[in-house]
Amino acid sequence: MSVDDTSVILLQDDDSTISKHSVYRLTFTKGSVFCVRIFNGNSHGLSTYSHPSVLLNSPSGLKLWAIGGNECETFDINKTNWKKVGVPESVKNRDLRSLSVWNEDTTNTWIIEFGGQWDEASLSDTRFLNIRYTAGGDISVRTYSLREYQEEMGKRERSVA
Repeated sequence: MSVDDTSVILLQDDDSTISKHSVYRLTFTKGSVFCVRIFNGNSHGLSTYSHPSVLLNSPSGLKLWAIGGNECETFDINKTNWKKVGVPESVKNRDLRSLSVWNEDTTNTWIIEFGGQWDEASLSDTRFLNIRYTAGGDISVRTYSLREYQEEMGKRERSVA
């Protein structure tokens, strides 16, 4: 996930526990790539497998959001630590999903969750997770169906007009 025009954050995905994964920052220059491990993983963590991640632009700086199994964590790029995030049950236990992110501003982010698999059944629905940041740096999550998201965006358009 791009941090800026010359660097990206990479989450190593070879273990079943998010917090055990190493996190790297790759910086690209003309003819070279520099790779720095910014987190070496550790022994605590969540039981997850095959999880996607996106980069959030929070008020306190960049956070890597990773979700898998029935847990979710963020990795604070500046503090280099993991923190559990409570997510609604409707978001948990979904495997093989894809995520996209829209950082609307530094206090409001949308994560779009596409498809996936649940209990070996294929899912084709799209969910929208509205991420809001508290003054203390905590994250609150609210989920929207596609219809609910469209209604929310319609309300905003009407309030601007």
